[in-house]
Amino acid sequence: MQKKVLILGHNDASFLEEVMACLEGLDLEIHSEDRCPVETGIQFDWTPDAVIINVTSLKLDKCIKHIKDLSRETLVLAAERDSSVESYLRMQILGVRDFFHVPLDPKNLKSAIVELLKL
Repeated sequence: MQKKVLILGHNDASFLEEVMACLEGLDLEIHSEDRCPVETGIQFDWTPDAVIINVTSLKLDKCIKHIKDLSRETLVLAAERDSSVESYLRMQILGVRDFFHVPLDPKNLKSAIVELLKL
């Protein structure tokens, strides 16, 4: 069965393009929202297998809590333009498993998704 990936917070087109390029060639059903479901009130009738977050554009704490509530199995990856130690520590506290900097290293993101989703 095709795995579903949700890309959140692509308030700039370059982020979405970079992530899509990283995932090219993988058998995934990709959905994207520019804002967090918490803010928009959007309800999904499906559960993402993985969520990729653009940290710089979202209210992260609220957003990650909400995403984790969607499903215990949901895996969260974060892409981050700001490489500060503070944001990295915040991610760890929030339980984000993988943390990438943008511009993304396509091999790292792709291999993390492949590993996380057992593709």
